Amino acid sequence: MNQVQLVNSFLSFLDTTKQSTSLEFLNELIKAHQEKIK
Repeated sequence: MNQVQLVNSFLSFLDTTKQSTSLEFLNELIKAHQEKIK
């Protein structure tokens, strides 16, 4: 699995889509991950 596939798989797992890199996006990823692993 290459890097792009891995990123897409992770984003799919979190039910989110690729966005430009920002602190807001990082916070969104963290929140989605925390909710997913509860």
